[in-house]
Amino acid sequence: MDSSNQKSTTWHADTIERLTNLLQADEDVVALVLYGSALEPDRLDSWSDVDAFIVVRDDAMARFFPSTDWLTPLGTLFAKEQFAGEPTRTTRVCFEDLRKLDLVFTTLSEAQRIDTWSHVPFVEGASTCFSRDQGITQKLTRSFPRPAYAPMTREAFEALADAFWFRTMVAVSKVAREDLVIAFHLALGLLQDGCLLAMLLRDRAERTTVHKTGGIANEIVATFTETAQPPTVDGILNLIEASGRIFDRLAGEWSTAYRPRMAFISAAVARARSERAP
Repeated sequence: MDSSNQKSTTWHADTIERLTNLLQADEDVVALVLYGSALEPDRLDSWSDVDAFIVVRDDAMARFFPSTDWLTPLGTLFAKEQFAGEPTRTTRVCFEDLRKLDLVFTTLSEAQRIDTWSHVPFVEGASTCFSRDQGITQKLTRSFPRPAYAPMTREAFEALADAFWFRTMVAVSKVAREDLVIAFHLALGLLQDGCLLAMLLRDRAERTTVHKTGGIANEIVATFTETAQPPTVDGILNLIEASGRIFDRLAGEWSTAYRPRMAFISAAVARARSERAP
């Protein structure tokens, strides 16, 4: 790692030390382990977040999730994103100075059953910052198998395609009725569906949902240039058509049984244009 990159990533070590000191001083925290790019200097850069797995006592979870007040000593939050589930809960935060933490919590009783979990966040390894329970330390620092890749089912793909084309028709009708804010919102969602299908194709090609580089998805996105449209009536209709062509093409790559439907939308767009013509 060159000196300039080392200088740009010094916040990681400082933040990890401060996070460790903060949690180690709290008896309700059983263990803190790090994983992800923080353990791989060659992958670490100034945009990397700090991934941490935190075990708390069973009756203390509410102090740490969904509450984020405990993070105040580390800085002022700019934004956050949270997910609640079992056996883990996740808090992702960004501080005003753009440092990012990705914090996964579980309780002591759940951590003791980690061998039965369907997915463990740190399959590539973890490093213990501290632990008050030797048994938990041994469980968290062992190796875990990476979950087997499971492609989207035929039923899920068909549901995705049906929903895409239905929203496409709704978007065209909203343009025809001059409800441009909803039409543009829907059209942008159609473009997102194309990106989703591109990601699914990348997952299938690489047999994993974890990617360290862009790969095939970058090549696919490079073909999306025709989707750059202004939010005018004509621009939104152009975006709808472009998104439809992209989805049709990618869906055909996903399944040879896929039935192209772009012709129907082209007819609807042509009708919307003709009705607006003077």
